[in-house]
Amino acid sequence: MQLIDTNNHLLPGYKTGAKVMRDSIRMSSQLVENGVQKVIATPFSLGEDNWETIKTSVALLQEELYKYDIPLTILPGRELHVTRAWLTNWQEDIILRESPHTLFFIESQDDLPALENVFFQMNVSRQKPILVQPERINFFQKDEKKLQNMLLHGAYIQLHAGSLLGDFGWKTKRFAWRLLESGDVFVIASGAIDATKKSCQLKEAYQVIAKRIGPEFVNTLQANAWSLGNKEVSSSLSQIEIKKGEEGTQ
Repeated sequence: MQLIDTNNHLLPGYKTGAKVMRDSIRMSSQLVENGVQKVIATPFSLGEDNWETIKTSVALLQEELYKYDIPLTILPGRELHVTRAWLTNWQEDIILRESPHTLFFIESQDDLPALENVFFQMNVSRQKPILVQPERINFFQKDEKKLQNMLLHGAYIQLHAGSLLGDFGWKTKRFAWRLLESGDVFVIASGAIDATKKSCQLKEAYQVIAKRIGPEFVNTLQANAWSLGNKEVSSSLSQIEIKKGEEGTQ
């Protein structure tokens, strides 16, 4: 099983994730041990991070991995925490960037109406807004219609692998599986912030999904993830459809 992790905080020196290069190397080694060949480095961002700075950080870490003979390819990305300030200048931050997709972490339901317009405009520009771990967000758990409305405006869902395994409680696990089995999930990622035992559970999550839903469903999730890491070009994005009594298909 060849894997790509689309959400990982292994770049050193950012607000959350690896503190120093040594931590990054440990996290990289752990990814490889778990079958991951490629990872999109996604440091937390409030929109102030220069894209060139992130790419430089990626290049420096990649050079270190070459030195230690760690066979892992790193691509630049980021996990954007939505704020009111960012919403007033989102065009400059998103539309002019190189990457065709951005991960969004939504902290306030008050921002949802404004994000509907952002997501619509991003899709017009052939860019893909991906919601990070919505299954863990309280206001989505209480009112799933709010999440479905985001999907109607062009958002995609990325689940945390640990959510499917019960790492964040039974409510989150139940919601995650409901989203997955309804065909609303686009990709699954580790969301790793360190090198602890539970930081990279992609392989385990895929194994559980294959057993519960079917291997074809896993193949679709993995294909979607690889499309995001295909030289920063995502041209084959597809939501997953599930019919009752059948395995997921593309």
